[in-house]
Amino acid sequence: MKSTGIVGLGAVGSRVARQLTASGSHLAVFDTDHGAVSELRALPNTVALADANLRDELTDVAVVATPAPQAPIALDLLRRGVHVVTTTDDPDDVHELLGHDARSEEHTSELQSRQYLVCRLLLEK
Repeated sequence: MKSTGIVGLGAVGSRVARQLTASGSHLAVFDTDHGAVSELRALPNTVALADANLRDELTDVAVVATPAPQAPIALDLLRRGVHVVTTTDDPDDVHELLGHDARSEEHTSELQSRQYLVCRLLLEK
């Protein structure tokens, strides 16, 4: 079973961790504060990570609950194939993440157009 990753175990991240473990979720947690990690490692179905290097084979979704900026962490996780939930309220973070979303939509649209052309060429043969 894949775990839900949580990066940042302050007030928000630790609350999310407790709620998720109460519902039976498996967690992979990371924070630079080793005390916070030790405290949450005691929760059921929770493993501590040595770094924020979450990968899609370990987790399919991660909650980024660090202080701003969260965008660099979130974008790195997205590149690794991990779905991301951020807790940022920083306008620059939000702007950067929305800009990435727009680029993703453009890329997806371009790929769909190419797939359509390939399918059409195959059907014409």
